[in-house]
Order: sequence, then structure tokens, then C-alpha cells
Amino acid sequence: MANVFMCSIEEKREEESKLPALYKRYVNDTLALVRVPPAATAFFTTLNDAHPSIHFTMETAINNRLPFIGVKMVVLDNRLEACVHRKRAHKGLLLHYQSHVDIRYKRSILQTIFLNNAGN
Repeated sequence: MANVFMCSIEEKREEESKLPALYKRYVNDTLALVRVPPAATAFFTTLNDAHPSIHFTMETAINNRLPFIGVKMVVLDNRLEACVHRKRAHKGLLLHYQSHVDIRYKRSILQTIFLNNAGN
């Protein structure tokens, strides 16, 4: 239901041309790319004024980096790049291979481990 609610708000803002060129949302995390801080503040206000039941918070990039849903977004040469972001609380614990979980999830974890170690 929350997704339907948010979609209706986003559709209305899109009709009013109030969404930035890059606007992505996953569940309750939203990523919006705006060029200048006053535009970010204006968009933040627009979202918070959309309905009295919702309240957004805002994080801005520090040193051209912004964590977003396990990904670190980096602005390089006017391009947005992403890499894996681990919070300080990350313990490296994964799914036990002998657990009763579909094989596709187990393979995905192995692939993730391989890709993470390949970049180090």
C-alpha cells in the first residue's frame, strides 16, 4: 500500500514537472540528483508538502559521495558511478550454504563474494 501511495504522489509531481531529471526510489529510499543546493532544498520541500502523513529526510553528498541502499554513489566528471557501500556495522555474515533456501539465492551470494573479491 505504501508503494501505491508513493507512486500517486510521484505521478502528481511528474505531471507538475517537479521531479528532477534523475529520480529513483526503492521502498522508502529516494535518490534525486540536482545541480545546486537551493534546488535540492526546494525539491525536498516539495516532497514534504505533498501530504501531511509523510516526512522525508535529506542527505547531501560529502566529497562527491553518497550512500544509497548499500551502494556508494560517486560523482565523477559529471557522471554518476556506483560501488558497494558497507556500513560500519557490516560483519561480513552471509547465508549459510546448508540452510533451506532456494539454490538461486545461494548462487547469487557466491557470485557476490567473487565479484567483491575480484575488485580488491
